[in-house]
Amino acid sequence: MKRLFWLAFSVSLLLLSMSKAPCSPFQSVSQQEEISVKASIPAVEQHSFRGDTARLEGYIKDYEPSMGFKTGIIQAEDVLSHESYPVVIKVFPDGRFEAKWPILFPIYTSVKIGGQWMSVYVEPGKTLKMELDRKDFIAAGKDNDRRYKFKHTKFRGPLAKINRELMDFDFEDFNYQTMESKAKSLPPNEFKEKQMAVLRMQQKKANSYIDRNEVDPKAASIINNTILLKNAGVLFNFEDKRQYLTNYDTSKVVFDNIVLKQPVPGDYYDFLKELPLDDKSLMVPNEYNFFINRFEFSKPFTRSRPSFKISLKKPDLEIILAYFDQEDIELPDQMRRLMALSYKEKKTKEDSVFIKESEADINFFMSKHSAGLQGYLKEFMESQQPSKLGYYKKYWHNRDSVLIHQFGLQDSWTYQVTKLRGLAFTLDFIGPEGAAEYWEGLKNDLTYDELRWKGQEIYDQVVADRTSTAYSLQKGEAAEIFKEIIAPYKGKILFVDFWATSCAPCVYSINKMKPIRQKLMDNEDVEFIFITERSSSPEKKYREFTAEQELTNSYMISEDDHNQLRQLFQFNAIPRYLVIDREGKVYDDDFPMHNFSSRLEGILTANP
Repeated sequence: MKRLFWLAFSVSLLLLSMSKAPCSPFQSVSQQEEISVKASIPAVEQHSFRGDTARLEGYIKDYEPSMGFKTGIIQAEDVLSHESYPVVIKVFPDGRFEAKWPILFPIYTSVKIGGQWMSVYVEPGKTLKMELDRKDFIAAGKDNDRRYKFKHTKFRGPLAKINRELMDFDFEDFNYQTMESKAKSLPPNEFKEKQMAVLRMQQKKANSYIDRNEVDPKAASIINNTILLKNAGVLFNFEDKRQYLTNYDTSKVVFDNIVLKQPVPGDYYDFLKELPLDDKSLMVPNEYNFFINRFEFSKPFTRSRPSFKISLKKPDLEIILAYFDQEDIELPDQMRRLMALSYKEKKTKEDSVFIKESEADINFFMSKHSAGLQGYLKEFMESQQPSKLGYYKKYWHNRDSVLIHQFGLQDSWTYQVTKLRGLAFTLDFIGPEGAAEYWEGLKNDLTYDELRWKGQEIYDQVVADRTSTAYSLQKGEAAEIFKEIIAPYKGKILFVDFWATSCAPCVYSINKMKPIRQKLMDNEDVEFIFITERSSSPEKKYREFTAEQELTNSYMISEDDHNQLRQLFQFNAIPRYLVIDREGKVYDDDFPMHNFSSRLEGILTANP
């Protein structure tokens, strides 16, 4: 009797296994628009990038090593490829400091020295020189203010005037502590109206400052664009806060809130028309990195994602019968009737008798043909899976439609940048068989030579990474710091975890991995190494947590050494995981620890 329904069961199992295929990048959503879109092409000619090295050089007046720092850090961003990487600022014993890094275009970015953040404007091929004063570090320390505005800073060189004008302007920040109360009390358009009024006041203040001080046009552009980008961030955050409260706050006060039940009207996003999205200078302020992330993941765009859902219905009987015809297998009438019964929902008494009498014949028949039929059904199910390449073509078709018909915007530099930012992930997910075709299609949508060049660079890197091998660490101070840490474990495969007690995802991952670490505690091939930085892991909490988690190979290092390792392995965020092979080479510098169990065997095989 069990064998009779083998077909139905095997089909169901195949369907179930297909439903667990890795489709995590996609969510099943209803399709909203099927409008044929031809985005207009910007007609304005703009200058190409002049990529070169940016240099920061300076001096800290009255500096002494006893101040507790010998490095600073710049969190450099490649907004086009959606990558970030740290650049170490080297502080010498006599107070001099310097850093250099490649940039494609001018940027107004943040640097951190001695625990204090400050903003600087740099350009490709130029050097910004600045003088800091120990008095400001002392004053900031007393106030415990990481955003303390230095009062004695001096700038030198061709970029001095722009930096002084930017430093002297007081940008106003939204008080995000009030966002929740505003989300609960103000309908979307009322909040937008109030926020746009604030924007007008800030613009008036900026124009007055610019005119009164005869501000350099570059500095004026940065000031105005920063104000616009900050305003857009506030309006995007308001919408996100509403959604968070609606989805995750289960309190009765929120559930009964009439304001939160009001939908966000389509014209809420009119504020985007205020921004010069087709002007490359919009990318100069650091706020552009935050803005473009909010823009590309805004609700109208995310709601337009097409479905990537595999149908779980059972193949028709005709498809199964086609297998036997294809293989020239003679199918007796008795078996045809039994197969038909496997699809019949309500069976008669006569059907049940026939099934029972045929059980021996079913067992014999299926023992001969089950393997072949299973393979045939698997191939059939895989052929029904939606095309990854087709999905992404539809994905961009829908977003093009949203851009024009919901946002009321035209194609622009900024919108085309969003098409590049996920390129590496998309190419990797589509795989070698469709990557070239996808890139050639996307390239046709890019009307700027700079973006085509950058996209080709990303494509070439993804292709190269498919055949990448372990690499040795370059010589230098950072490499020596790391080699000293891993030296006691030579000959083993090391899983290195950069973490902190103040990092919730770090703590969660270490907790989750504890049973696996315990299982591998005496393993001759594997060791787990943990590296944290003093200021982000207070000693008491660090000792308690490492004891609880039995982290025997744990290292707490200085912020200076941590900065060096961040630059060495090119990461700005934690947790970050590395795999080091038996020879001390870097096998993987961005290991997905959540896939540890499934990846371990392959790593051990590759490192005998």
